[in-house]
Amino acid sequence: MLEDLHKEHQINFNKLRHNLPEGCVPLVDQADYFDEEKLQHLRKRTLDIGNEAIRNIEGELDNYIIGFTFK
Repeated sequence: MLEDLHKEHQINFNKLRHNLPEGCVPLVDQADYFDEEKLQHLRKRTLDIGNEAIRNIEGELDNYIIGFTFK
């Protein structure tokens, strides 16, 4: 999803750059916050949060005892 958002962001900012007068391009570039560095940072944070959630779930599973009764 992050990559989809990044691609959509790039498409829209490129439209702005293309359709605004030359003098406005530096302002558009300055406003463009979702660069490759930001994408990598968000990707790492997302993976870290997911890994932490998995570790928490695995830790919680140790608190349960599962038994089977066969008839």
